Amino acid sequence: MENLILSYEEQKLVAKHKKRLECIYHVQISLPELTNVQTYKNDLIVATLNGEKKQINKLKKFIEKKMEAQKRKREDRVTVSSNIPVITLSDSSDSDSSDSDISEHQRKIKRRKKIKILNGTPTNCTTKETDYIVDLTSPIVTRGREEVSHSIECESAPAFIPLNTEKENKTKKVDGDDSIIVLEEIQVPKPVEKEPRFLRPVVIDGSNVAREHGKVKNTFSCKGIKLAIDYFLKKGHQSVTAFVPQYRRYCKFGPVFTTDQNLLEELAKEQRVVFTPSRRVNNRRLTCYDDRFIVDLATSTGGVILSNDNYRDLMGESEAYKKTIEERLLMFCFVGDILMIPKDPLGKNGPSLEDFLSMSATEKSLQTNFMYS
Repeated sequence: MENLILSYEEQKLVAKHKKRLECIYHVQISLPELTNVQTYKNDLIVATLNGEKKQINKLKKFIEKKMEAQKRKREDRVTVSSNIPVITLSDSSDSDSSDSDISEHQRKIKRRKKIKILNGTPTNCTTKETDYIVDLTSPIVTRGREEVSHSIECESAPAFIPLNTEKENKTKKVDGDDSIIVLEEIQVPKPVEKEPRFLRPVVIDGSNVAREHGKVKNTFSCKGIKLAIDYFLKKGHQSVTAFVPQYRRYCKFGPVFTTDQNLLEELAKEQRVVFTPSRRVNNRRLTCYDDRFIVDLATSTGGVILSNDNYRDLMGESEAYKKTIEERLLMFCFVGDILMIPKDPLGKNGPSLEDFLSMSATEKSLQTNFMYS
């Protein structure tokens, strides 16, 4: 933001073309309102400009050029007007004749003749037969009737040089002067309205994450699941769910030792961990396939899957499963207790991590209809 001190004439220039100047120079202009022109004519006015410093400087240079052009034009006007002689229109052939001797038809012819001479004759004009003296400032008075002539006197200098129109979309020069430039009409494209985006649900493969975090000691680390859940909660995701087999809730022993088992209960109370069903029949454990729960939830909610598993056995079950596994599978790695997620989850030519973890309002609406269909 920058304050710019303008004269009254400069403010008139900026105020009239405010919207166009804002589009061309990509700045926002705030001007005070003038209520009394006579009071503020000689005062300085403070305008507020919001935008980049480079664009603001360009706007300042443009205003300076316009003011110089206006000053030069006024000086030329004073010089021209001072050289114009103040004279009257007369005809020597009419001086000796009285008004009563001239017919109405002759009066009309002479009136037309006078107007024609006034409109087309230069200032210093003479003819062989009659010297016509032209009054460029006074109205013509003919036989009791006042007629206002078209004056050749220079019109009053405009307050500023007008901006170009769409038909005159070219840079112009005034009288060969390079300092006076008329702005080109620039077609500013309308900004593309973007749909609001929403963060996707996150479905965590609990077994895969826990084994990855505890692979150094060959353990099932429940702490790794908590680290993953906390990571996405801090990024603003409201729906974060981890699937863990039911037997990991109580079994501490086995080929793969379970650590920090108490964290599973805390996360289950917060509804962040869901245990997939399992039971024992004749001293044999029957465990449901937890990967199918993971892919099915991600497909129905439009969520992403945090896992290093490729789920090849589930890709052939349905096109929806295949699309979810190919487009919304998020890989990861642990460096100590730091969860690291790639910025390009689908490769360097794919979407960024922010786009990967979010969806548009339209997609969210379609996903909601799919979930309840």
